[in-house]
Amino acid sequence: MCVARIAIRAPERAADVRIDGPVVHARRLWPIEQPSRSGGVIANVFLLAYARQRNGRWRCLVREQELLHGAMRVSAIHLHASIYRINAEITSGSTLTHTIIVVPCYNEARRLNTRAFSEFRLNGRRAEFLFVNDGSHDQTLAVLEQLHRDSPDTIRVKDQQPNQGKAEAVRTGMVEALDVGADFVGYWDADLATPLSAIPRFIEVFEARAGVNVVLGSRVKLLGRSIERHVWRHYLGRVFATLVSEMLHLAVYDTQCGAKLFRATPELRRVLAEPFGTAWLFDVEILARLIGESDRGTAAVARCLYELPLDEWRDVPGSKLTRAAYVRAATSIFRLYRRYGAMLARQNRASMAADVQLPA
Repeated sequence: MCVARIAIRAPERAADVRIDGPVVHARRLWPIEQPSRSGGVIANVFLLAYARQRNGRWRCLVREQELLHGAMRVSAIHLHASIYRINAEITSGSTLTHTIIVVPCYNEARRLNTRAFSEFRLNGRRAEFLFVNDGSHDQTLAVLEQLHRDSPDTIRVKDQQPNQGKAEAVRTGMVEALDVGADFVGYWDADLATPLSAIPRFIEVFEARAGVNVVLGSRVKLLGRSIERHVWRHYLGRVFATLVSEMLHLAVYDTQCGAKLFRATPELRRVLAEPFGTAWLFDVEILARLIGESDRGTAAVARCLYELPLDEWRDVPGSKLTRAAYVRAATSIFRLYRRYGAMLARQNRASMAADVQLPA
């Protein structure tokens, strides 16, 4: 992890500071004055810090007690009257990973746990939440805008009008997250059926397994875990998962958990390029499109997927996923099969052919 500290001698105010290179632009620093051994004061709070993007524009980076950024560390900035001398050094070691999680919202004003989102931090990593207001009719947008004002460093808000459904809210949000330059992008249910405390485990999978590109939260009820799910949802879910597994030719246990994280790859960008064909099964459609992107068949994609059993998950009152929604989802499976079935079968055959070992 790279850390930047700024030492300011004398003036109580700081102005714009730029570092030669494409990494950091710190602006409007309000130091908390703490005596240093050298007689100066230490500014250990940045209000705004910016990182230059590939398109040349700056974006908000952090609002932390210590400025965390890519592969550069600011060793000191000394202020003598109006003259700024910047000492910067390139450091080796790991860069700070950046995760953006999309949270689709439709009429969530009353049950959105704003405190949980505003207080969430990833130790040693950067994490942001991108809330997509999907044409809500209540005060959801006002709640989200206030949340952004309270936590501009970790909260982004996208207002999508009119209502276009959760699938499109997730897709457009993830595209925006990719455009920002995040290392990992994903989506999370606004009701926090999966608690935010699970996020570090998702990222740890990516860090430990370089070949994994997708981490899927999986609601497996095991001893030692707290998975609170209505019985009817569990059994309908098992029937649904079996149908999906057969269609995809993947032994996936849970495609519909609302907690998923993806490594930012060119394939993912292509998968998200077009709107999804179904409103309720976009999770399945993402997997189908990823399989279609592979030139090595279904098995190669399977090796890039990782199902992570959740420690905790609970049905939250007010969920929009009703029995009627399961019926609609069932009909959507057939639409997906008509659209992707031939391709999925072809990719499965390609995998089987690749696995055949010819005799010496």
